[in-house]
Amino acid sequence: MKEIHEEVFNFLMVYHNREPENFFFITRKINRYNKLDEGYWFLGNDDYLAVSFWTGNDKLTRTPRIFFKIKANGESSIEFRNKDVFNHTDFFHPDLIKAIGASKTVNGYSKKSQEKSYIMSLFLFLCEEKSIIDEFINTKEFKDFSVSEWASPIEFIKPEIFRQQIEIINNYRDKPKKEYYEKDTLRGFVITNFGPIQKINLEIPLQSKWIFLTGENGSGKTSILKAIATGLCQNNDLEERIAHKKNYGNFTIDILLNSEYNNVIKTTTESNENYKDKNILVDGFAAYGPVRLFSEGSIDLKIVRNEEKIHKKLTYGLFNPIGILQDLSGDSALNSKPKYHELIEDSLIGNLELILPNIASVDKNEKGELVFYEYYEDEDIINNELIFEQLPSGTRNFAALILDLLIRLQNQQPGIEDIADYVGVVLIDEIDIHLHPKLQIELVKQLSATFPKIQFIVSTHSPVTLLGAPEHSVFLKVKKTKYSGTVIERLTKLEKEIKYLTPNTILTSDIFDFDFLEEFTDQEFEKAYLEDNYEDIEKNKEIQKRLEGIDKSIFPEDLFNDQN
Repeated sequence: MKEIHEEVFNFLMVYHNREPENFFFITRKINRYNKLDEGYWFLGNDDYLAVSFWTGNDKLTRTPRIFFKIKANGESSIEFRNKDVFNHTDFFHPDLIKAIGASKTVNGYSKKSQEKSYIMSLFLFLCEEKSIIDEFINTKEFKDFSVSEWASPIEFIKPEIFRQQIEIINNYRDKPKKEYYEKDTLRGFVITNFGPIQKINLEIPLQSKWIFLTGENGSGKTSILKAIATGLCQNNDLEERIAHKKNYGNFTIDILLNSEYNNVIKTTTESNENYKDKNILVDGFAAYGPVRLFSEGSIDLKIVRNEEKIHKKLTYGLFNPIGILQDLSGDSALNSKPKYHELIEDSLIGNLELILPNIASVDKNEKGELVFYEYYEDEDIINNELIFEQLPSGTRNFAALILDLLIRLQNQQPGIEDIADYVGVVLIDEIDIHLHPKLQIELVKQLSATFPKIQFIVSTHSPVTLLGAPEHSVFLKVKKTKYSGTVIERLTKLEKEIKYLTPNTILTSDIFDFDFLEEFTDQEFEKAYLEDNYEDIEKNKEIQKRLEGIDKSIFPEDLFNDQN
């Protein structure tokens, strides 16, 4: 696909250079999944690209309202999308659809090209259909017809917006081609005499962006995260000692990091050494404990007491019962911190629309607050605008972690304009806590997509979380033994098999060692449902009911009994 992206981009730039004040097109703005790093200049995925010449997006299909589509196999078409328009008879004027010759589809309208060459098809589109669409957009009749409470209008691209887009693309085109994981990646650690840990060490492959810790309560997962945090920060958080010798022992922590030139550098932190003036070893760092329900708004409302620098500390939530999340949702945060302006306008909102579950759109109101539009798929409706505090608790908790992380990374790397370019290491204890199973897997997927250069080290008690694990993830099983203290075991076989497993098989694998059937009596076992999903249980119960209604004289009673 990237060869198609490059060819189409060069082709369209020839048109723009001929008409620099009149010919503009939409390009990809944010680097989710490292798509800009890989040369995907337009919207779309690995199966197709979407190039549009007008503003306006369908909030549900996540595509431009009108666009030219090119598939990986070379097929092309003109697409009209109106899936997010429910309380309107249509979004596109019937005369426009008739003039183009498009046919109705599930998502709107489409017209397939008969040309085998997608470049020739695009050329013909620019000569014919684009002119027709341009004329319709200019008419008052079209503008009056294309009105919806939820749909953004279709308009021509402004020259200054196009120039900003092309500058982003050219920056990525001019970048030296190097692996995105070269810098600020944890390559291993050796932890000695830290709390319940006598000695553990781990080598981490270069490509591994996610390390999952599993184990029973009290096994030492949190201690491992605390030790890594202490080592990465060299035991210094805002000029205060993170781990005291009296609480964690006479410890030594070796941190192995990949440098900018792909060399592994070792840094040692000891409990008795001076921590003053020591710096964090990575450009970006954040650490979260299991309690992540309170934000700065909670402090303002006096729900929790605010101690000096609580929510500014990078390690506070991991080492204390309550972690205070920094709050970007309120109007004060948006208006009083101008350095977030570009981040919010160009990258934050675009990412939030893709990250948050059941959110069709994110915008800013007149006060500067972020506002959200919920989408209910079963009812085909979109809610009126909601401010952050009005969102469901699951969505709000999901968003709060990401928003806090964005602020911390922006503070540490203020020169970064695209969220996807942040680098560093993030620690999260019990990443699954407070979340519905659907959101557990979604959080891992969205963090991976939104922060592709960040390395996440997380603990979890949920098999569902592991279903979101990206490629090259590392699985560590943590145990606590009588003589060796906390130890770890890397489960390399399951790392390769995880994408083929279900929650049931993960629970009974070496990751969790959970076999509840051992506790069943013979009578209970006979009644147990062993199917993999509940739909199969319902179907099998119906089959059993029908079998019981069959005349038993037709078959002998021992038909299905084992024969000796």
